[in-house]
Amino acid sequence: MHKKIQHILTALFTAVLTIAMSGVSSAQTDSTQFSWLIKQCGDTLEASPYVAIEYAAQARQIAEESGDSLDIAAAYATLGRCYYQTRVYYLAMDLMFKAFEINALLDRQEPLAECLVDIAKTYCQQEVNDMAEEYCNRAIAICNQYNYPKTKADALTTLGRINTITNEDDAIPNLTKAKRIYDSLNLAHESAETNIHLAMAYSRIEESDTAIIILQNNLRLYSADNNSRAIARTNFAFGNTYEALDQPDKAESYYKTALKQFYDCNMRHEALVCRIRLANLQYQNKEYDAALENASRAISEAQMEELMHGSEEIIIKHNACQILYHVYQHRGNTELALKYCERFAQTGDSVYILKRKEQFSEFQVSMESQRLQKEIDMLQVNSEKERLLIEKKQSNRNMMLLAIIIALVIAVVIIYYFRYKEKARHNADLSLSNSRMEQEIKERKIAESELRNSEEKYRLLFRKTPVGIVQFNDKHIITAVNERFIQIFGLKNKSIIGQDIYTVIPQKQFDLIESSSSKDKDSISKSELKVNTPNGEVFASVSYKSYFDNTGTTFEKGGILIIEDITERKIAEAQLAAYNSVSNNIVDM
Repeated sequence: MHKKIQHILTALFTAVLTIAMSGVSSAQTDSTQFSWLIKQCGDTLEASPYVAIEYAAQARQIAEESGDSLDIAAAYATLGRCYYQTRVYYLAMDLMFKAFEINALLDRQEPLAECLVDIAKTYCQQEVNDMAEEYCNRAIAICNQYNYPKTKADALTTLGRINTITNEDDAIPNLTKAKRIYDSLNLAHESAETNIHLAMAYSRIEESDTAIIILQNNLRLYSADNNSRAIARTNFAFGNTYEALDQPDKAESYYKTALKQFYDCNMRHEALVCRIRLANLQYQNKEYDAALENASRAISEAQMEELMHGSEEIIIKHNACQILYHVYQHRGNTELALKYCERFAQTGDSVYILKRKEQFSEFQVSMESQRLQKEIDMLQVNSEKERLLIEKKQSNRNMMLLAIIIALVIAVVIIYYFRYKEKARHNADLSLSNSRMEQEIKERKIAESELRNSEEKYRLLFRKTPVGIVQFNDKHIITAVNERFIQIFGLKNKSIIGQDIYTVIPQKQFDLIESSSSKDKDSISKSELKVNTPNGEVFASVSYKSYFDNTGTTFEKGGILIIEDITERKIAEAQLAAYNSVSNNIVDM
């Protein structure tokens, strides 16, 4: 009965647990998939940014369907970094501001600081340096207040890059601080990347020897890790440094090495920038054929990249057209010089328009920031409602988990109760069994004692009985005798045990005794015998009993002889017979 109740309770608990967990399992599945997509995005971002965009877009879709604000903010920030990597800056900026707004509403300071750094990087790439510097300083302030060292180092690195252009005195201290933080956190890759910017900062203030030492250390580190993309960036930085040192041959060599490595790593934008720098250097060195080839290739490759990215490639085309114009003008080819002069002017107009757009974009972003700040101020009242909603969801989850835990505890208590009852019953049965066993042991000890007493009585009876007893096996070997048997036959001791019965009773007489016995297992044959002993002639009455096996068959295992000394009786009978005979003779006379 207890087992049936236990099975019913187990089934009931399983059903409750299944129902309770069904609502959680789908959310956990989506959460697991979301985490996996974000991780895949981070793993593929640098090598395959367009694949990373696909992962981030799927993560965004899952987050928006789930309605989890934390996941939505993380998906927006991740997708924004992907678009930043592919240089689609307007989409990157839009997503980063959305992530910034959500994190500000939720008062999540670390993701908020990360969004500020991402926005600053995007401004830096668009050369909106004052806005980039402002967002870096805001991120650093948050990191100082809440102690986020990694994010602070990222902000200092970005600020150092900006200072390289705007304020060279602050560039090296900021980059050095960032490097120290990365080193303290054992982030070797980030530290080495900061070294590249640090080397370029040193080369700008004409401390190129220090820059070269830093880059050499970087190159050794990247070579040991076999990081081909970082090696290519380091070689490009070497080219910049040697160009600043006015060593064009070394600069050209490093530019060519970096160019090949950029192509090998499929870093097309970096390859374009490197090619245009190489073409400009070759033009200055009066290597017009090489400059012409590289500038022409830069234009054709920039036209392909322009379809996807636009602004930076137009600037590269503008610089390439300028180089081609000067080369053809130097060679006296007026027609081609005029052609590229026109293209130079056209791309210049495009660059001017782009700059105006960037300025307008800067104004728009500034206005957007102000609008967002106002919205944040206005939504402070609603943020409490948002928090309460999140807390309610969390409370519901906690209540569900609590219900599961309570059900589990109740089920465990009930199971243990029945197990305790079962154990108590088992212990009672065991106690009863032990009691019975003790009684049996006591009875067995009494029986054994009685048996020993009985055996002792039997042995005493066997030894002291007034008749002689001899026991033998089926081979007629004596196995036991008593004292009376030894006395009757005038034997000295019990040394006859183990000897043939024939040593005491002649074989002929023994065979007659044995043959006169019945095959019935319960029969006892009786006879008399006369034996010559050391004490003289002995008459004995013999009772013979055969031994049978425990199956009751007639297969004899041995026998026992009971000997009664009737010598005196026989003598008396003989004397009586003689007396009677004499009496009869006298009467007859």
